[in-house]
Amino acid sequence: MYRSASWLTSDGVPIDRWLITYVICLLLGTGTLLPWNVFITETKYFGDRFHTQPYNKLVSDNFINFMTVSYQSFNLMGLVVVVYWKFGETMSMRVQVMWPLILGSILMGLTCALVEVEGISGNLVMFLTFPSCALLGFFAAVLCGGVFGLASFLPAAYTQAVMAGQGLAGLGVSLTSILTLMAQPQADSDAAEHDYKVEPNAFSYFLVAFMDLLLCLVGYFCLNRVRFFRYHANANAEEIANYVKEASAAPDAEEASTRAGLESPLLEPAGSPRWSLLRMPTLPRTPRGGVLSLAQQMSNAQQYRLAVLLIFFGTLSMFPGITSLIASTTKSSNRFFNDLFVPFSFVVFNATDSIGRIGSGWAGSKAPTGRTMLTAACVRLACMPIFLFCNVVPSSSGDSWSIPVLFESDVFPIMFNAIMGLSNGYLGSLCMMHAPSFVHPSQRQDEGTKMALSLISGCTLGCIATLVVSVILKD
Repeated sequence: MYRSASWLTSDGVPIDRWLITYVICLLLGTGTLLPWNVFITETKYFGDRFHTQPYNKLVSDNFINFMTVSYQSFNLMGLVVVVYWKFGETMSMRVQVMWPLILGSILMGLTCALVEVEGISGNLVMFLTFPSCALLGFFAAVLCGGVFGLASFLPAAYTQAVMAGQGLAGLGVSLTSILTLMAQPQADSDAAEHDYKVEPNAFSYFLVAFMDLLLCLVGYFCLNRVRFFRYHANANAEEIANYVKEASAAPDAEEASTRAGLESPLLEPAGSPRWSLLRMPTLPRTPRGGVLSLAQQMSNAQQYRLAVLLIFFGTLSMFPGITSLIASTTKSSNRFFNDLFVPFSFVVFNATDSIGRIGSGWAGSKAPTGRTMLTAACVRLACMPIFLFCNVVPSSSGDSWSIPVLFESDVFPIMFNAIMGLSNGYLGSLCMMHAPSFVHPSQRQDEGTKMALSLISGCTLGCIATLVVSVILKD
């Protein structure tokens, strides 16, 4: 799938034979997002469950937004707790990657079991689902920080593999959803409330997410036995050792002691000590110990963090909360213009997002400047409100949209989804790939984790913005 590159064949460097490390990073990328993609794609299942009497109308009519806010809030909280409270200093790689996969698998297994249970009210489903989304978000935060931190000391294409895996996870779920929906008769849209009946399709989706997490767990254990990965891990540990050695010779004892916290081997197997993955680094410094100027600190790496935050803030402020409410303006009995229109828009977004993430691997090895990425992110964000002028139809039967429809043709929302997905995948992947290259090699793992924190912060703020906008603009 990817062309041969110099980082695969350098003399004296182990080759990633059969791209095993790349494939495992791709797999771990799917594990960070596939369970959540299943949750937000299974709108029919949750719509049926949340509208089973007795239920809360406000929550049931806006369950996607409430689920998203629950997930993203704890997603952000989890990474903030790990990073800023420096739990990463006492958490091994095993804890940061393995345990989130195990606990996430258990949670998805329980969700599979819930699908088979009938006779549960919408209120009880609410009390079971929202905490599940919150826990899933917390586990995903630790896993996401661990995976991006792990990929950051590998060549940039391996971070791109993680991003591509996330995109493919969304595409796979949305494609499966629309194909399954096409195989079923059109549902009665007038039925506001009814008794829930077991849905085998929903069980299958959650089961696939459960199996994916187990495969990620197997991939993690295999990764630590791949010579290519161990070579780069040990090379990064050597950089840290040299950095600490220079710091210890510095006259400032406090500075030396702060830097000494970076000293930690990267691999836990074979009895080696634990490694510090999720910890906040000190302010960026030169390799000789000099503190960079404020202008230099704000350039490139920090601008990359702000850029990725704005990219995902713009995306999550519209998708899926607003885009899922955009209905076709074509009056036709054809299912595409009825119950298949929104699932198709999900497929368009996820397909173009995956193309953007994969295409970033061909963008060249030279990293764009931080100013370039930040400018592109701001321009993209300014274009996001264009979705509000499409045919937005609130899910609640008594509400209407207060903004006039300027883009009446169905071509516009589909085209806007395609542009949003392509730019999200391409720009987001470039940010995650190249940001660690602007810091000292010994701090690249920390930079990868900080980029993950910026990404999740943007997602969380975007979800909150969606909820606020949808409430304000409903008449």
